This record gives sequence, structure tokens and C-alpha cells, in this order.
Amino acid sequence: MYLRSVIYLLFTSLLYTQGLDFPDEPIQAPITYIWPLVLIGGLFFLRRSRQNK
Repeated sequence: MYLRSVIYLLFTSLLYTQGLDFPDEPIQAPITYIWPLVLIGGLFFLRRSRQNK
């Protein structure tokens, strides 16, 4: 268990000395026009269900 943490610390320090940095978390963009897409999908679903009968 101690060996794993030592290896991890050595590995991360080696990456930082090479100039590599870890990326930040991506920013979640809000989906603003979701309701028209839901409405269109519902209409397609109703149309297909009526055609299958």
C-alpha cells in the first residue's frame, strides 16, 4: 500500500517536471432548445405508432 502511494507521487512529480499538466474539468453547457426537440421527437413517435396499426 505504501509502495503504491510512493510510485504515484513519483509519477505525478515526473509528469509535472516535464511540463505536462492535467486538464481541467470540462464546462457543461446548458441545452437551451430542448423542448422543441422533445416535441418533434414525440410527434415522430406518434406518427410511427399510428402508421404501424
